[in-house]
Amino acid sequence: MGKKNGQRKAHKAKPVPCVSASSLSRFNSRPRSISLSTPAPRQEPVTPLNSCIEPEKPLNQQTATAPPSPPLTPPRTADSDSRRSTDSLGAARFSDKLVNDALELLDRGLVANAYSLLSSASSAGTSASAPSPSRLTSLARLAAHVHNIQHALANKQWMFALKEWDDARDLWMQPREGGRGAAGVPWVAKVWRFEALEGARKWGELDSYASQILREKPGDWARAALAKATALYQLNKISEASAVLSNVKSGTALALEKVKILSNRVSRLSTLKDKGAAAFKAQQWGEAIKWYSQAIEVDTECRAVRAVLLGNRGLAKLKASGALAAVADFSAAISLNPRYVKALHHRAQAYLQLDDLSNAYEDLVVAASIAPEGSEERRSLERERDEVRARKLKQDAEKRKAEEDRRWAERQAKRKDHYKILGVERDATIVEIKAAFKKLAMSHHPDKGGDEEKFKELRASYEILSDARRRQRYDDGSDNEDGCPCPFHSGMADDDDDDDMFGGGAFPFFFYDFLFSAARERRAGDAGGTGARGARGAARAGAARGRGRGRAAPAPTPNEEEILALLDCCRYGDVDEGDFDDIKRFAKHYGDRWLAEAKDDRGNTPLHMAAGNGHVDIVKYLVDRLPIAALSAQNTALSTPLHWAALNYHLAVLELICPLLPLDAFSLQNTHGKTAVQEAEEACEALVVSEADQDTPRGQERVRREKCVGYLLGCMGLGVKKPTGGDESKAEEAEGELKAGPDAAGGEAKKDDETVRRLTEQAEKIKLEQEEKAKSAAQ
Repeated sequence: MGKKNGQRKAHKAKPVPCVSASSLSRFNSRPRSISLSTPAPRQEPVTPLNSCIEPEKPLNQQTATAPPSPPLTPPRTADSDSRRSTDSLGAARFSDKLVNDALELLDRGLVANAYSLLSSASSAGTSASAPSPSRLTSLARLAAHVHNIQHALANKQWMFALKEWDDARDLWMQPREGGRGAAGVPWVAKVWRFEALEGARKWGELDSYASQILREKPGDWARAALAKATALYQLNKISEASAVLSNVKSGTALALEKVKILSNRVSRLSTLKDKGAAAFKAQQWGEAIKWYSQAIEVDTECRAVRAVLLGNRGLAKLKASGALAAVADFSAAISLNPRYVKALHHRAQAYLQLDDLSNAYEDLVVAASIAPEGSEERRSLERERDEVRARKLKQDAEKRKAEEDRRWAERQAKRKDHYKILGVERDATIVEIKAAFKKLAMSHHPDKGGDEEKFKELRASYEILSDARRRQRYDDGSDNEDGCPCPFHSGMADDDDDDDMFGGGAFPFFFYDFLFSAARERRAGDAGGTGARGARGAARAGAARGRGRGRAAPAPTPNEEEILALLDCCRYGDVDEGDFDDIKRFAKHYGDRWLAEAKDDRGNTPLHMAAGNGHVDIVKYLVDRLPIAALSAQNTALSTPLHWAALNYHLAVLELICPLLPLDAFSLQNTHGKTAVQEAEEACEALVVSEADQDTPRGQERVRREKCVGYLLGCMGLGVKKPTGGDESKAEEAEGELKAGPDAAGGEAKKDDETVRRLTEQAEKIKLEQEEKAKSAAQ
């Protein structure tokens, strides 16, 4: 050996290829179906893999001058593993064949086999053992997770990437064999998590994770700071994001370039936003709109920032009396952030300026529900919501009244003035009307050379004004001055006891007189009639009109249109459309007695309509104001409200009505000769349900019907006694009826004893359930 520059020339050893970085990258990026068989360890001496990948210091002179020789196995000591990197074993190199064999295994996707080969070779000549099957299994799983993470990120499957990352982290954090600690999460995997959280728009989680990585002194400070600043920016924490970006001093070139781009964007956006806020504070609405518009153009992707900027610009437009344009900005902000309370509140204010109370009320309802519970903001929104609701109700009432007045004026303009045609005053008596007609008829009669059309007009006016009922309808402004019901009025079907009696189809006019002549006869007094009944009817009609001079004004009387409107409200019971409120206003104006006396042409009362359609709130309101007799009122088909509620199986309605009815009411029969419970039982038995259909809607309907029938039977003799009013004799009579059984209490309620027994048991079961509910509620 010679010397050069005073030093000995190092022995030139034969170069040995090391494992390249590209070969190692395949180890993490190509997981496939991996065989876990462990190849036989090689016997030739090799160096540890770490010293071949990244040697930390050059070979010393002693190693350089000595010829290569097989390593000696060091003595077995407790710290022998820690000293292996310093002995002669650490200076050896892998053979070309070993590296090629490992690369072949990696090319075939056998990551675990390649790892086993390299591990066995690195431990040759030492006491270290080959990797265990469990270690190889974990390695194969880890390789699969890494592959899935990379594939998911490439295909923008962010949530799947996060799931696979969590599974891979558990394997990275597992302790390794030989007492070595966990390998830990590599830096590239941390960057993968940054990308997945950004793609999934989990900004809060990204902020937290980036802060954790920054505390751990990451390998690329700029990349971790970029992730945190991005999260803060997307959360509209612009000042905090700017502070993080300003502290970035080192990192990779790519990360620093991205930090610079984001920093410029944040800086420009912050400047424009501050200018807009200053102009808004100075009430320079045009300038504020200009600066906010420029700020919106800076970033077209950040939803939170754009929502705030759109909300601010919308408020500036609202202040500048541009309510319609402000609504557009507020709507855009809400579409970006549906829980943006301020935007909802401000849009409601814009709607109020546009006199759109409905949309304003809806926005305030949503804003109040989103605002924090118990906060002053929520209480303020609720107060404003209630005020707008009151204004809306008042506005709706005014609109309805204006529409009614308009229609009234149109009708009045089209109507003939019968008083003017006959030349009499509106308070003229029947004698004065007859005298005026006789005088004009003599001069206009066709037989005496008069005008035939004029005579017909006089006669038509006289017929209306001389008929008490038709005159009353004319005075009330009704279009139907004849007073006859329309045969095609949409109401109940011809059979009041049909299952589809609430269909509301057209009524065949040729059956009208046949079916409802009795109803008209009972009310003939209102139309004049004949005999004593007609006299009483005429007297009532005259009193209702109040034409007597010097007498006090009588109580108001509803006209037929108002009565029909009341019945429609009870029939449809649409609370949202104000039907319940209209019923209350009717009762307040005309008195509760009209709730019992109001009837349609088939004798149906408001209670018939509400009970048959199952409107529980309306039924409760009515029964509290009706006399007991009105609860069992019969229509022209002799059906009571109990018939209608029972046949339609409205159990909640039955629970309101039945306890108030005397037992005699349960025995009332309709024109078919059937009581309410008989009608309900027959319809219940007609619905046949097999055992296989017990859980189907058909089976549930059968159970509902059985409950109603059982409750009716219980009210007839098992659960509800006849009201006595404190009379002991009546109490004894009711007790006797109770002991006599359901047949005695309800007449011929059911002939089939087996059905009665079953339904009775059902009634007792329902009663026990109600008692249990009452006890639990009391507790």
